[in-house]
Amino acid sequence: LHDYMDDNENLFCSTLFECFITVSREGLLDTIGLPIPFTNFAQQEASFITYTLRSIFFDIPFFILVTLIGLNIVTAILIDRFGELRQERDQLKYKQLKSCFICGIDSKRFDEKTKDGFKTHVREDHNKWKYIYYMIYLDR
Repeated sequence: LHDYMDDNENLFCSTLFECFITVSREGLLDTIGLPIPFTNFAQQEASFITYTLRSIFFDIPFFILVTLIGLNIVTAILIDRFGELRQERDQLKYKQLKSCFICGIDSKRFDEKTKDGFKTHVREDHNKWKYIYYMIYLDR
């Protein structure tokens, strides 16, 4: 690993700690694809300590805010929206099963008021396919 590091490119690796900091920083920034170089104009040559402090105060908080929190917010919004869509689908399915397609009367009312019940009403009196065929016949 030491052979791949270059002090001129701010990739320090003379000790195990320096290698850990450098690899952590480069790994965090390369995962989001935005390596932002920080240059210090007052100091011509960067040292490991100033480079590490810049990483701690700029790079790592940027990674935490943008990558971790930002992606978690987007994921939470997506999960919430899919939950809403599932709930709407379940309500629509319940309405289709528990009320007549043609007249919109609830199945409980048919079961209480008539002796044949809701299934007979949907199958014989208000068969949706017969109404669709009738509408096609009228369009001819």
